[in-house]
Amino acid sequence: MNLQQLQDRAKLTRRAWLRLGALGACGLGLPELLRAEQTLATAPLQGTSFGRAKRCLMIYLWGGPAHQDTFDMKPEAPVEYRGEFQPIPTRVPGIEICEHFPNLATQTDKISFVRSVTHSDNNHSTSAHWMLTGVQHNRSAENFGASASDFPHIGSVVSRFQP
Repeated sequence: MNLQQLQDRAKLTRRAWLRLGALGACGLGLPELLRAEQTLATAPLQGTSFGRAKRCLMIYLWGGPAHQDTFDMKPEAPVEYRGEFQPIPTRVPGIEICEHFPNLATQTDKISFVRSVTHSDNNHSTSAHWMLTGVQHNRSAENFGASASDFPHIGSVVSRFQP
């Protein structure tokens, strides 16, 4: 897949594709969807919106602290598996983070923890490529260099196609 194909795909969001698929299953097609979206766009807004994110900060730590020592504490795990630090409560009930992040603990209502991402690649280099670009890498060498066929980081794609 080249950049042109990525740009062509970016014209409809993933959410829009899902909406199209669901509407197709219900017997509605693209013309009806476009007509409905135009009606919604001209209709007055009801209620308030929670807004749109202006920025997204992704913390990706190459060789950084382990998850069990920072944001995924496992205090009930056996000593040989859990980290050496203690969890502290945060502003969000049920979420605990490392005792060394007291200032961050007061702001957890403003951040998100994504713990649902997974893959089947045990190689750190290729799995990181997969996680950051969304594309499984075809090379398996541990320390491969960048090449012209590599996909861009997802942050680069978002900044390129944002409105």
